[in-house]
Amino acid sequence: MSRTLLLALAFTVACPMAAEEPVDPIQLTVADASFVADDQWAVGTEVGVLDVSVSEGAELQLTVPDGVPFAIDEAGRLVVDGPLDVTQARNHRFDVEVTAGDLQAVADVRVRVTTTTLQPSQSPALGDKTALWIRTSFDGVEGEQTEQDIADAMTSLNKYLREQSADQVRVVRWEVTPHIEVGVTRDEAPRDAFAIRTLVAQAAIDADPAYDPADYNYLFLSLPGGVDLGGAGALGTGDGNVGTAWIPAPLWVPGTVHEAFHVLGVGHCDVLMGDETYPAPPGSGGHDPFFFMGSEGSEAKEPTKGLQYDIFAAINVPMKYHMGWLREANLRDVRRAGTHRIWSSRTEQPPGLTPYALRLHVGSDTLWVSYEPTVFNSEITATGLLVHTHDDGWTRLLDHRPASVPDDPKIRQALNEVAEFSDAAIPVGETMTVGTEWTITLEAEGEEDGRYWADVRIDVP
Repeated sequence: MSRTLLLALAFTVACPMAAEEPVDPIQLTVADASFVADDQWAVGTEVGVLDVSVSEGAELQLTVPDGVPFAIDEAGRLVVDGPLDVTQARNHRFDVEVTAGDLQAVADVRVRVTTTTLQPSQSPALGDKTALWIRTSFDGVEGEQTEQDIADAMTSLNKYLREQSADQVRVVRWEVTPHIEVGVTRDEAPRDAFAIRTLVAQAAIDADPAYDPADYNYLFLSLPGGVDLGGAGALGTGDGNVGTAWIPAPLWVPGTVHEAFHVLGVGHCDVLMGDETYPAPPGSGGHDPFFFMGSEGSEAKEPTKGLQYDIFAAINVPMKYHMGWLREANLRDVRRAGTHRIWSSRTEQPPGLTPYALRLHVGSDTLWVSYEPTVFNSEITATGLLVHTHDDGWTRLLDHRPASVPDDPKIRQALNEVAEFSDAAIPVGETMTVGTEWTITLEAEGEEDGRYWADVRIDVP
């Protein structure tokens, strides 16, 4: 059977039972499917559910071929089961074999992988910026974000940018277009972020040359429901001064701010699972509970007016450095034993020469030691020193207490890494051993003129 169209094709196989058993024949039906996934999704993230039906009481088995980064359970739930590396494959197409007794059927499954694309060479995101919001219409179906929704989002973004960067970057002007017809239906729309961006940008230029995205730093695409790119997302360029985010309806301001930071050139705050010995095996993405761009929890965000939000979770030190908001003068490279004072980066004061982190070199890798004395999230159970790896705008948090799992059956059942890392900090008086190279001890902490400091002892074990 030809499968050149993305249609849901149903297969039904009937197998009559023996005449002496007057029961209905077993029915097995399975539909082809197309899904969208993001390349940053963690192992275990649900991609979608295959439409499978079988006669009651029949045992169902579903299998995917070897070599695809997905797994499927007996309910037809397709999940991520390996890295979604868009440099290797952006589109996955494979057969899911479905068996019920003696009956067999095959579903043609396609998964398109979208991406939060960041380039390794990062230019600092500094100074005055401009933004263009293109509100779209797909054959008369308009994106639902209003001008006031967008104003609330940009007001919240600007406030947070100025707080976290010590007023080193701000969006001084943003334009919002009327709804611009892009010339295709939602069903005909590309399922690729690069193609959508090209399509919408050209439609905007055709409508009014003043809406040329090349004349702005940051581009936001307001998309209607049904234009499915796997949720909100962003395309970085390797330059923190240029990039694109797509924002589906309904607009959620903290999510819009999150995507804006991808445009600025940073990724997610991830975690490293494993014991205290570095390097630990990788866990899944975005689960650092201490910082924005991780899983900082609902208490980190508070609506203030309309859709405007205050965001209490901070941007961590490696990411601030990556965007140019901190500089080499704000870091201390440690190559021998000693005690060093660092300060919490939770401040709106200009960075000056204040040291905000220590860098320890472990083989070819570098660990960042920073200080987080206060938290916004009641689920965080320990504060103090935090140890991260940093790789081109992405960070991973190491766990000071890797053996601990909160005494909560839901958390234990879900192996919730966010909760597991709620006590990842090194509190005062405690020591963390990092491989065979270093031990890290928080000797003392204090406050001076509203700023928090920590004395960190580094030793060779």
